[in-house]
Amino acid sequence: PRLALGALGPRMQSLAAAEADMLITGMLGPGDVQRIREHAAQSDRQLETPLEIHVGVFVVPPGEPEAVDLAARRHLTNYLPVPAYAEFHQWLGRGRALDEMNARWASGDRRGAVAAIPASVVRELVVTGSFDECVAGVRSYLDAGVDGVNLMIPATASGDPHAMGEFLGELVSAIGALG
Repeated sequence: PRLALGALGPRMQSLAAAEADMLITGMLGPGDVQRIREHAAQSDRQLETPLEIHVGVFVVPPGEPEAVDLAARRHLTNYLPVPAYAEFHQWLGRGRALDEMNARWASGDRRGAVAAIPASVVRELVVTGSFDECVAGVRSYLDAGVDGVNLMIPATASGDPHAMGEFLGELVSAIGALG
């Protein structure tokens, strides 16, 4: 059997790079993939096979722009204030960009925390937009060097579950058609 290890921080990434067949991570942007690859390459790999890196990619299906943005922001505030994710984003270099969100979250201002996430961070961490923009957004992770993506629709996105399943199926087909 192959071993897949969920790895967020640098120490878990190093363990995965040394001992596992696959490193699975998430809550990062395509621009962060090289940092993960470089860090993993520093580990003394104990296996003969190359390490695969898979990432969880959050996709909010196309819809009314304000609702899509709110769903993405609410999803991010479910993760980013959690200490492990806060440390991960500090390591990735987003710490300062998330300072206001973290301060508002810590003070109990949940709505303020949602609003305080910079639009650039939302765009980096959650794939949104038209269907074609979603295809391009997911494809950007593959182009950045991951071996696979796990597509997920955040629970904060509202809509018919059947329609969301169809959307994911069409998205997978469109990405597959690109090679």
